[in-house]
Amino acid sequence: MNQPVVISTFENVEMERLRIAEESAKAERDELDFQKQVASIQKKLAEASASTIVPESLPTDYRSFLSAKAGDIQKSAEYYAELKSVLNDLLPNSPYKARTTSDSSNPLRASEKLAKLSNYPEDGDISRTISGQISSLSGGRVDDQRRQLEINRELQRLTAERKRLEWNLKMSYSPNLVDGKTSSTEDERQFVRQQIDDVKAEVKRCEDEKKSLSHLVTTETRKFQFQQFIIELALQQRYIHSLIACGFYRSSFKGGDLNLNKDAYPSGRPAQGSGSENTPSVQSAGGAPTPLPVISTITGMEAFLQNRIRDSIQERESIDNMLLENQLGAAESLLRKMVLTAKYQPELQTISFQSRQTILQSGRKLRQISDAVNAKDYNEILKLVDSIEANEPLAGMADLKSFANEHPRKAFHWARQAELAMKAGDKKTMSSLMDIAIRRAPLDQEVAQKIQSIQENAQSNNDLLVELKKIVSAGDYRTSFERMNEFVPLAQSANTDSKLKDDYEKLIEREKSLRVAIEKTDSLESKGLMPEAWIELNTLPQAIVNDVRILERKNRISVECPKFIKAYHKATNHERENQSAKALAWYLNALVESPSNNAIISKINLLGGDILKN
Repeated sequence: MNQPVVISTFENVEMERLRIAEESAKAERDELDFQKQVASIQKKLAEASASTIVPESLPTDYRSFLSAKAGDIQKSAEYYAELKSVLNDLLPNSPYKARTTSDSSNPLRASEKLAKLSNYPEDGDISRTISGQISSLSGGRVDDQRRQLEINRELQRLTAERKRLEWNLKMSYSPNLVDGKTSSTEDERQFVRQQIDDVKAEVKRCEDEKKSLSHLVTTETRKFQFQQFIIELALQQRYIHSLIACGFYRSSFKGGDLNLNKDAYPSGRPAQGSGSENTPSVQSAGGAPTPLPVISTITGMEAFLQNRIRDSIQERESIDNMLLENQLGAAESLLRKMVLTAKYQPELQTISFQSRQTILQSGRKLRQISDAVNAKDYNEILKLVDSIEANEPLAGMADLKSFANEHPRKAFHWARQAELAMKAGDKKTMSSLMDIAIRRAPLDQEVAQKIQSIQENAQSNNDLLVELKKIVSAGDYRTSFERMNEFVPLAQSANTDSKLKDDYEKLIEREKSLRVAIEKTDSLESKGLMPEAWIELNTLPQAIVNDVRILERKNRISVECPKFIKAYHKATNHERENQSAKALAWYLNALVESPSNNAIISKINLLGGDILKN
């Protein structure tokens, strides 16, 4: 492989070309395997870290969580310690204390501690809202009696106001004894009528409220509202707050009063099993929503919430153990799950600043590896893998190291085969192998030097330069385009005159324009839009309009729409002769054959506007 190839006979030349052709086919097959390997590695990196490919639901919450300040984490820890203390006083079977037979609840002490939680910004006034719900539930009857007295006084005032307004309206129709005219205008009377209507509406509202203030109705209503509040807290992943609300509810009611109304769930909840998107849900592992079950009792809701809390406690213990064992990828994966499923749990919010930074740095390194894999920067991959393995011996990076070591060698092998193809005179295979080598290791210095050497040798090939000049002189834009890999280095060489370069570039652009037109007309033909395809072919530059590929398509299309072509030619001929009216008439005939042709419609509008102006 490292010895120069000596070709002395035609047989040797043919054998070498066959071998190089086989190498080229092998390189193309290997390229497909390489793409699959890159995709597999990227998938592994994505599963190992949210920092590589972050789900849409994660970036803000997850990144802000990892970047929280140490002081904020300490304040959160104090808040959650108080919150757990409230739960321990309220529930004998709290997940945060060892259960004994002597445990009993102390709602009064829990209520006193609950009032202090509102001083913490983490609480968001939820504790104050719980206290308000408790007061509303327990003091509803007294409040109703007080409100009934207020409504009665308001009704008396409104009745007097209504009588006054009706008297004023009546008197506005009485004529003056002196001149016999009324004292008010119709607009003034209408204003008084509107005031009377407003008073009647306020009276009706007060009477409706008074009817609804029976003790039985308001107690049930307030219970229903409290149940809704419990479920809303659970949906927000505020499991401890929801469990505290359940405890206070339990201390206020007994027996059948512990039933949960199915209507307490958010509006739009369908029947169970319907699969509607409006189903209330909480996030599960991986971000997939898990429907919140329709629980029929407060006891069932407490069991659901306690299971969620216990899951969070176990997950926090697992994260701490993973960090101790330097299993950073697994720790980050579990942490991502907790951000989705236990956003307001103390187990998540009290993770230390150092632990968060350790996980964040691990995620950044994985993201850097992902970027290096995309860029095929194998030296950077090896450096990052060594850095990760130094801190995390069980990181499982062996496949990445193998990947980074294998492909620079393969790229150099393909570059060497390209050099042999050049010496054998197989320029097409040489170009193909060079492209594969560059795509495989674009940043590898050894490969780059070998490719540069090949290109320099190719550029110094006088025969190829002579051939290029002949093709450019003949104006063969098709061959110029098809052999770009051979001719571009020559055309851009410092030894080549600028006129040859400019002429060659014009030929390339000409072929590009032709191929774009062919693709466009092929697309129009496949859709059955033959007139549009014909117009596209007739708008091509004069330099390529007689190309055999264009003429072949014109002949094929002309069979499909002869009437349109005839009308189109007549219209364009009249238009060139400044006979706008005749041109317009023929364009209208063409439009009959192609009713939705935008080019024809544009011409008609333009000619019609010119005719109207003249």
